Amino acid sequence: MEFRNLKADEIEIRVAKANEKGVTFLLYKNARCDMNILDETVGGERWQRKHYECKGNLFCSVGIKFDEWIWKDDCGTESYSEKEKGEASDSFKRACFNWGIGRELYSAPFIFVKWGDVTKTADKKGNNTTFDKLIVSQIVIKDKKIIKLEIYNLTLNEVVFKWALKNQATDKKETTNKFMTTAHINTVKKYCAEFNTNTEKICEKYGLKDLSEMTYEQFKECTENFEKAKK
Repeated sequence: MEFRNLKADEIEIRVAKANEKGVTFLLYKNARCDMNILDETVGGERWQRKHYECKGNLFCSVGIKFDEWIWKDDCGTESYSEKEKGEASDSFKRACFNWGIGRELYSAPFIFVKWGDVTKTADKKGNNTTFDKLIVSQIVIKDKKIIKLEIYNLTLNEVVFKWALKNQATDKKETTNKFMTTAHINTVKKYCAEFNTNTEKICEKYGLKDLSEMTYEQFKECTENFEKAKK
């Protein structure tokens, strides 16, 4: 059983830690992503999950039906909010890692972004952090390893991280995304609603059939024009 690579808009980014110089980020997937890939690959009726407790830890067992049911398990950790729900979700995601879903995330490079490329703020405890919305704008995966990665700051409308593994040739088949993710499209739609215009006019301006065909340069120009119009 082989599962496809994650797409750029299926990968989320969260703050790992921050210091006086900037922020370290981690890549992760959510449980909905795992469910969708299981449904897509094996069919909703050919997989199932169950949870159990062992030595105080909550485990999840994910089974896939071949000639017989095959199970792979892992335990989870508590979330910062709802303990039981977070632990159940985490154990499910970890069990899906054991099946190979999203295992390429383990090969992610060290992701550090300096202040200025992300907005510096403070959390409830007064510690440095950022609430900027970051997305994966480009990712190339080969043999379940990330060999190229680009991260875009939607809040500041700029690429804030670029990385590529040295001496690695890539081709079009290895690129797992188009630049315009759902988050990009929703950003343009939000601007259109704010300025009482429609996406058809944006597409007509750039000669596009729909917003998903937008390039990085077009997206940046478009959002910058909206921001200038605010002023």
